[in-house]
Amino acid sequence: MVAQAPSRTPAPLVTAALCLACLGTFAHLRATAPAEASAYLLALLDHGAKDPALVLDLGEGYRLFSSHFVHTSWTHLGFNLAFLFPVGAALEQVVGRRRYLGLLAVCAMAANAASLLATRGVSAGASGIVFGLLGTAITLGLRYGPKMAPAVRVHFGLFPLPFAVLTLGLGLFDPRIDVASHVAGFVAGLLAGTIVAPRGWPMGIVPLPPELACAGRPATRAALVSCTSVVVLAAGVVLADGEHAAPRRLPLGATAHVPVPRHFDVGFGPLGTYRAEAAGGLVAVETDEAPGDADLPTWYTLHRMAPLARASGGRVQAVVPTPTGLRISYVRDGVETTRTVDVVDHGRVLGLVVCEAPARWRRTLRETRRRALGSVEGVWPKPPYASLRAAATLR
Repeated sequence: MVAQAPSRTPAPLVTAALCLACLGTFAHLRATAPAEASAYLLALLDHGAKDPALVLDLGEGYRLFSSHFVHTSWTHLGFNLAFLFPVGAALEQVVGRRRYLGLLAVCAMAANAASLLATRGVSAGASGIVFGLLGTAITLGLRYGPKMAPAVRVHFGLFPLPFAVLTLGLGLFDPRIDVASHVAGFVAGLLAGTIVAPRGWPMGIVPLPPELACAGRPATRAALVSCTSVVVLAAGVVLADGEHAAPRRLPLGATAHVPVPRHFDVGFGPLGTYRAEAAGGLVAVETDEAPGDADLPTWYTLHRMAPLARASGGRVQAVVPTPTGLRISYVRDGVETTRTVDVVDHGRVLGLVVCEAPARWRRTLRETRRRALGSVEGVWPKPPYASLRAAATLR
């Protein structure tokens, strides 16, 4: 004999706290973020937005959790909360807080895992969780709908399906939407709904109480078949990520190469140099030609930093010599940036390895530089600058 669900319904405190956290994070973001596009992107990342390279290559795993609280606009936030609060509150009341917390964790992890594998660039938002809750509401409602209170039953069963399918379909036509996160969250929710049970009922797919004969209805079987199909499609998306498995390299001269983190986007910089970048271009690695016998600070400032400053409306703040090159502070698109220039001699090839990141991302710059240089840590056959005085005049 299966115990009946308790009569006392818990308040949806977890859902309320999640919504308040999203509202508070966005309010602080809007109050502190500058208007420039690059500066606003930096503010999103400072608040915890997710970027594949930052998480997978540079070890910033906390973004898998924090990115769910970050939203890019009022529209983005309002859409997510419009689904999150009613559906989440109903689920929390039906399954209880402990099971609900586990459900949130499963949907959040599935959504961000797919996003990291299939989505390039910066992304954020609680939509992966929202779709996970919608998926759970569908299968949980098909299994236990008759036993739910009338006040919450409207949020379960096939009722959420049109909203979920329509929103997933609209996402296919907007490149700004993280479709992989939505699909993975929805699939995780559908699967979780076949296992989770209301308070007072045992967890598991079988056995079910005899009075819940709806588990054998065609609609339930169709939902499980659809769930399996989406899982197969999601696996195909993950396998398609195989292109990122190959090591990425930037040419250094005619014969040498510099390794870069594999989730960086490889291309060309604004001055025609080879460039690999992440986090919307805020973090980057470049390879460049060496100036030969010219004074490095003078040559690099005139031929590299001055054109960049003119193109971005920025300014160079300081050029400081280091044992292997230069350390430059400059402002680009409203973002205070640090750039390191290392002179390397690798395989009889003399060149420059350049790394940059926002000035306050010291750990990110240090890790990017370590990965880029690797074993390529040669030095000039002579000091890279004529004198400290010569370098100081360029500040």
